[in-house]
Parts: sequence; structure tokens; C-alpha cells
Amino acid sequence: MSYDLYILPATKRWTADQIQGRLDAMENGESWVFGEPTSALESLTDELNSLFDANVDESPLASAPIDSVDGFIAMNFVWSTSAAVIAEVVRMANSQGFCCFDPQDSSIYYPDGSVQKKN
Repeated sequence: MSYDLYILPATKRWTADQIQGRLDAMENGESWVFGEPTSALESLTDELNSLFDANVDESPLASAPIDSVDGFIAMNFVWSTSAAVIAEVVRMANSQGFCCFDPQDSSIYYPDGSVQKKN
């Protein structure tokens, strides 16, 4: 079991249900449920892989390498990953205009610093 985090385009104000619905559609065979991969997303993917490749023996990733072929990034961390590591990933994604979805509590972290929690 892993701690999951999704990075996706902040092209709209998503709801947790919308994001989960698109992730479910992808699992059922749909492609590019958040749009085609962009060069900005691919650049962020490279940065994240470089960050964690530098610490391969101490990597917090449960699965690697990270990819963005489906138009979003799915990251799987080991449960013991510190909150500071996850916060840094969110900061990196937000600084480049992406939002992050945390399915553990259905929180969405937006580039403007706002956090949307499912009620």
C-alpha cells in the first residue's frame, strides 16, 4: 500500500469527485483524461525524477520512474515518507501552475495556495 499523490493541470477548479471520476475512466481504458501531456508537465516530470534519482537509496517513492504519458503525474510514496517531502512536491507542482490531488483525504492543492477539501 502506498501514499498516492496526483499532479494535474490547474486548468479549472476541480472537485475531488471530478478528479476521481477521471481517474476511474482512465482505469477503464480512456486516454488523456486530463488532456494530452504538455511540455510543462514533462519538464516537471523530469525535475521530480532527478530529485528522487539523486537519492535512489533513500527514495520515498514506492514506484519509479515517474511519468506523465497520460497527461498527469501519479506519484506513489512509501507510507513512511515525511510530510516535508510531500509538501516539497506540492510546492514544486504549484510553482509551475499545477494542482495536486491527495486521494487519502480528497484535498486539492492549487497554485494560488488555496486548498479545497471534500465536505
